[in-house]
Amino acid sequence: LPWPSAKLSPNARGKWAKKDGDRKAARSAGYWAAKEAGVEPEGFQFSEMALTFHPPDRRRRDLDNMLASCKAAIDGVSDACKWDDHKCDRITLERGQPMKPACVVLVLK
Repeated sequence: LPWPSAKLSPNARGKWAKKDGDRKAARSAGYWAAKEAGVEPEGFQFSEMALTFHPPDRRRRDLDNMLASCKAAIDGVSDACKWDDHKCDRITLERGQPMKPACVVLVLK
């Protein structure tokens, strides 16, 4: 997944309407990333998610905030899978090495 917009961080200030375009773009990016990965929605089930965050630089970032910033993209992946992510029992978060372009690696199990 692409690195989430700073506007989607729980610490970002501003009105919801200013974040809405970024939220929709992130959801769409998640949907198309799943489609590109070859996800077949028929019978697709998962109960675990593993996310590895590869930030653009070495700035300090909280894992919980990075997860919250990715909510829209994860929802887009769930849309592509035709599966409700509330059934996910375990989420594993990991901090990866910074890279350009920054990204979030999502593995569904």
